[in-house]
Amino acid sequence: MKRRDFLLGGVTAVTAPFGDTCAFASAKFPSRPIRLVVPFAPGSGSDFVGRLWAESVRPHLGALVVENQSGGAGSIGGVGVAKAKPDGHTLLVAATTTFVLETLLKRRPVYNPVKELVPVCNLAISALVMAVNPALPVNSLRQLADYAEANGQKVTFGSAGVGSMGHFTGEMFKSLTKTSGIVHVPYRGGNQLIMDTAGGQISMMIVPATDQVIELHKVSKIKILAVTSPGRLFVAPEIPTAVESGVPGLVVFAFIGLFAPRGTPKPVIERIGQAARTAMAQEAYQKKLLNAGYRPDPNSSSEKVQEYIRSDLSRWEPLIKELGLKLD
Repeated sequence: MKRRDFLLGGVTAVTAPFGDTCAFASAKFPSRPIRLVVPFAPGSGSDFVGRLWAESVRPHLGALVVENQSGGAGSIGGVGVAKAKPDGHTLLVAATTTFVLETLLKRRPVYNPVKELVPVCNLAISALVMAVNPALPVNSLRQLADYAEANGQKVTFGSAGVGSMGHFTGEMFKSLTKTSGIVHVPYRGGNQLIMDTAGGQISMMIVPATDQVIELHKVSKIKILAVTSPGRLFVAPEIPTAVESGVPGLVVFAFIGLFAPRGTPKPVIERIGQAARTAMAQEAYQKKLLNAGYRPDPNSSSEKVQEYIRSDLSRWEPLIKELGLKLD
């Protein structure tokens, strides 16, 4: 996936008129508290990132009110923002799964996030961890693949649900290692999945790399075999990547971005985006993300997020078709 740097500068003669427009819009915005909708429950990855961003950006945008509107795998909160007045006072925290679910998986999508939302910027990049019960006699993904091949359908992997990044990553792992016998066990959320992995009810879980999961690994309640990011985690550098753990090609990470209703004036989008980049450049913000297992993306932009979306949809569409996955 390309990660082009966002250029804040430009040719003065071209950008000056836009700068005047943006300055005028900035004087009028925001005129009231901004609603930041998180389409998942408190404690989720999107909730953590959204609240951290809201706290960091308040000095630049004024009052923000975080609202958790969970349900429908994120659809309820997403469609609410998509239908809101496009003036910048209602924003959405959305991850990769928002676009994959509604665009590729659902037979009857509630809305079209690609057409009805406009990206502002990215807030964080999330990797996944592939963790097993400590009693499982494997210490790498390659060993896990060999163990699965020798033990038929006794090996299971859990994810936060059909269509989650954990689910897709597990299916990619099966495809790359030719271990089709591994059985997927979908859960409705992460907490029970983590408990069942620690208790040995399932062989492996594939979940976002949060501080909770990493701490369980450090106290030997679970055993993380690998992270799916291109490089090792800042907070747990001893854990190898999936490539290092024996599965070339298994690199998966998701964005957690900020979105506004389609039709929101561009100067307002730029005003929010600039405030976001200023806040995300703070060392304290980046350190909190890194310590929680996320990677900062402080130079993000609307165009960069659009590129993420295009890349993710083109990457996962062939796998979804191959598996014959459809929801509803």
